Amino acid sequence: MTVRRTARDASTAVQAAAQETLDPRVLIDQSREQLQQATREALRYHQQSVPEPTQYGAQQANVALVGGPLDGLLLDITGWRPEEIDDGAALMTELGRWPGGRALYDPRPGEPRPSGVPGVVCRFYYSGDTP
Repeated sequence: MTVRRTARDASTAVQAAAQETLDPRVLIDQSREQLQQATREALRYHQQSVPEPTQYGAQQANVALVGGPLDGLLLDITGWRPEEIDDGAALMTELGRWPGGRALYDPRPGEPRPSGVPGVVCRFYYSGDTP
């Protein structure tokens, strides 16, 4: 049963109860029960669809992309050498000035970069597009 179907069933049940009963307290109680059921279904669906974190994911080093078409995304740089990080990245995207081109992202000179720490280790800033 999907979450949408559960919510639709809850709405139908509340409408049917409204036609049968005029006591608002009963309607509120029924609505609350239906909402709790829909919430349980949504939580169960979410738990089934989200994979468990892996050991690799726990040790992953990321760069936060700032500005440009990929603003807010994370780039996995696990295993990159410091020289590669200093060079930045040219990332393929359909969202830039040229479809199928690359968005250029570079680190700012002098910005601190903790090494060996999982999570976001630095930021790459948008510097333009290339075909």
